[in-house]
Amino acid sequence: MAIIIALCGVALIELGFIGYLYQNGRKQDQLTKQLLIEKERYRVACEISNDILFEYDIKKDCMDFSEKYTENFGRASYQKNFAKLAKQDETVDKEDLSVYCDFISALEKGKSQIESEFRMQDKTGTFVWCQVRGKTIFDENFVPVKVVGKILNIDIQKRELEKLQEKARLDPLTNAYNKCVTKDLIEKKLLESNPEESHALMIIDIDDFKSINDTYGHMLGDKVLVNVISHIRRMFRDEDIVGRIGGDEFVVFMNHVNSREDIANKAVKLFTAFQNHYRQYDEDVEVTGSMGISVYPWDGKSYDELLEKADKALYSVKAKGKNSFNIYCSEE
Repeated sequence: MAIIIALCGVALIELGFIGYLYQNGRKQDQLTKQLLIEKERYRVACEISNDILFEYDIKKDCMDFSEKYTENFGRASYQKNFAKLAKQDETVDKEDLSVYCDFISALEKGKSQIESEFRMQDKTGTFVWCQVRGKTIFDENFVPVKVVGKILNIDIQKRELEKLQEKARLDPLTNAYNKCVTKDLIEKKLLESNPEESHALMIIDIDDFKSINDTYGHMLGDKVLVNVISHIRRMFRDEDIVGRIGGDEFVVFMNHVNSREDIANKAVKLFTAFQNHYRQYDEDVEVTGSMGISVYPWDGKSYDELLEKADKALYSVKAKGKNSFNIYCSEE
């Protein structure tokens, strides 16, 4: 009898265990189904958006992107030796390579939060601005194992911001650099220079500009300013700096000049920007200009010093009748 009871007890235990496994299996199945549903929901949400998801395995040095990566950039979504080959990656804009390498370093180290912006080459060969955000997953011993995140295409926003920033740097009428930016850019050039280099600073003034405004109106005055600065900008290189520092005053910084003779030759050519006639109220309005020039490093090593000497040279021109130029000389 005792044996039968024991056997019955074992049977009941086995049945209970089987029941437990059955119930637990059902729960596992439900959990698996929920996970699959969530995964599918996440996949569909990603397809609808333009986000590119990624998962980086720190130990294996493997990067796994979502399908949109291939769609947008034309490259394999799964990449081995990702960090190891980063410095050889020609799909990143050379100007952003140092930023990109910092991003790769953060991936390798498993930094808890990662965020970076750089330009990558898309499938058309165009470099587009991307924002990358990621978070690191740690194991039970707090060792970083994976980084998951997403890549956003922020090219349109970035370029619009650059346009706004550039617009803020320019004089709204002439599109020359404004007064503050002109000074900052020239000071930067001077700081990067060495005593063996020569540069020229020109301050240009439209003769009797107030009289033109008072007699013929501001519309003609604005037209004169726009035309003059347009001529000046065409005559100089991209590395030179052209800025408007006052109503009718402009500054030109000639980067790397060989001699005073070269400066004088450029000054003579500059007068073609002024020797122009404008028709207003059936009258021909003649426009002329005066120019004072200082030379780095002999006349000064800072923007303010060079501007002061150029202004003195300009005053000398005006005292002698205007419509000419003068290179500063300490004996004057």
